Amino acid sequence: MIIRRNEMMVLCGVIMPLFMFFLCSCRTNDEALIRNGYLDIDKSLPIGKAFDGYKYFKSKSWKAFKSDNGKRMVQFEGSFDLSSEKVVEHCLQMLKAVGGSTEEAAEKKEFQDVLKKIKINEKFKSLELVVQFTINPDKRFEIKYMGIKTNFMGQQKEQNIEEAAQQTLKEIYDNQPLIVLGGLFAAVLLSSEEISQADDAANIAKCQENLTKIDSAKEQWALENKLSNGTEIPDSKAFLNDPKMFGPNGYESEKPICPSGGTYTVNSIGENPKCSIPNHTFPE
Repeated sequence: MIIRRNEMMVLCGVIMPLFMFFLCSCRTNDEALIRNGYLDIDKSLPIGKAFDGYKYFKSKSWKAFKSDNGKRMVQFEGSFDLSSEKVVEHCLQMLKAVGGSTEEAAEKKEFQDVLKKIKINEKFKSLELVVQFTINPDKRFEIKYMGIKTNFMGQQKEQNIEEAAQQTLKEIYDNQPLIVLGGLFAAVLLSSEEISQADDAANIAKCQENLTKIDSAKEQWALENKLSNGTEIPDSKAFLNDPKMFGPNGYESEKPICPSGGTYTVNSIGENPKCSIPNHTFPE
């Protein structure tokens, strides 16, 4: 039988939409199979309701596809809510799991105080739970992979959490914070706090060095001008900006600037200069 070109085009116009419909239907059916299915952890709650209803996700997505070797797969991705309130809940869940303090109010405040300084939602550009299901020819399925995918300060990583999979599933089905996530947040907070404390110490040391230079320039200026202790300096800002004090030809080669953004003031001869940041004090 000879098929003319026009007839072939007509056949293609009919067959291709049917093929695409069949392909999309298969993917939709695979997704529905998983979302309407049940795991051994809880035979009363469908997988879709458990994952879509988890209150610590801010967004969810499902995708059916075939692996490189032809296996039918369905992938769930849940993007975590990184608000301070939710992060603290995950951290407290982790503390309970490791037998931490039972003083939840105190622990909660401590985490909140650290979060105000660290701003963890700025460090994590994204944080997602990835779960992959494989579907067998007999329509039975199983979880093949579970991991945490992160974009932390521009670096993308994905960590398999197979060992914590059962505990994580239980917490999702119970709508509870995740221990594994609390551990991740706590590690980030502790390391960030240590870095922050080290930075604070370095800034204090630099500020004390600056205050010493300001005091030295002031004393040299007072000596040359025969000014006695207690003589007021009417314009502190003008004094600090005077190139005769701080500059290539001044008492000090450059104007001191507080590394933490504080403001320096010089009130009178014989009085130590000050920084507006409370713990940036003149060295004893």
